[in-house]
Amino acid sequence: MSYSVFKLQDGRYRAVCQKPKKTIERKTKRAADQAMLKYLREFDRQTPSSGMTLEDCMDAYIKRCKERGRAQKTVDDYTKIANIVKHQIGRIKVKDLTPSDIESAMGTAAKAAINRRAFIRAAINKIAKKDDPYLPNVAE
Repeated sequence: MSYSVFKLQDGRYRAVCQKPKKTIERKTKRAADQAMLKYLREFDRQTPSSGMTLEDCMDAYIKRCKERGRAQKTVDDYTKIANIVKHQIGRIKVKDLTPSDIESAMGTAAKAAINRRAFIRAAINKIAKKDDPYLPNVAE
């Protein structure tokens, strides 16, 4: 996550980050820089615990994708996949999830199954594993 800091005509400084989209203005360059760094650290800490269900994990991942400015089509696709998967295995805790649970939720359509598997893997790896580095990679 990179950002830029530049001086405005009124003498204030603006820090701008594209993903996640955020603009911060302060009186000094240092203050703008520090405020953006603080925001980005907090943004990365918005991670639920690894004891959550797959449904919670997918919801948190979709929220993070929205906050980071992912394309609306991508967010819509993830939401559609999550809604399908939630009904099948969403209430299982991530730590209890097995490869056969994920395979059972894949369905028969090959492209949809690949997209679902990739989405579930991303949700688990980006959300749950961030808090618990010893959580097994059950999505593979």
